[in-house]
Order: sequence, then C-alpha cells, then structure tokens
Amino acid sequence: MEFRIEKREIPYDMPKRIYQDSDEKYYDKVSGHNVAVSRLEYSGKEREAMISYDEFEDKIEIVTIHPLKWMQKQHRI
Repeated sequence: MEFRIEKREIPYDMPKRIYQDSDEKYYDKVSGHNVAVSRLEYSGKEREAMISYDEFEDKIEIVTIHPLKWMQKQHRI
C-alpha cells in the first residue's frame, strides 16, 4: 500500500479522507473487499478516487487506492 501511495504521489492522509468522507460505499462480491468512492482534489484537479478495504472490529485495513476515470467507475459499479 505504501508503495502505491508513493508511486502515484498520493497524499498520505488521502485513504483516510476517502473512507471518512465517501458518499458511496460498496461491497465487491468478487474480491470480498469493501469499496469507498469520494470526490476530492488530487494532482491539482477535483476527481473521484477509490479505496478497497477490509473492516475488522478493531481496525480498517486499506488494500489499494487509486484515482478513478469516469468510464472506470461506470464499468465497475
């Protein structure tokens, strides 16, 4: 996860903001992970980004994070 954050130059607090501020949350039956989507500023533009995560009683574990293009969201949800 930290590798993806560095490689994509994602602010370190972005996954937490997506989780807390998301208007859309889903469950991916194929992967078994939860998904949260939120609109926020990234690379100088306002855009949607998603996290895939697992919820446990005592923690939230982020699996992956990435910005979404409009068509990606439409094809996946």
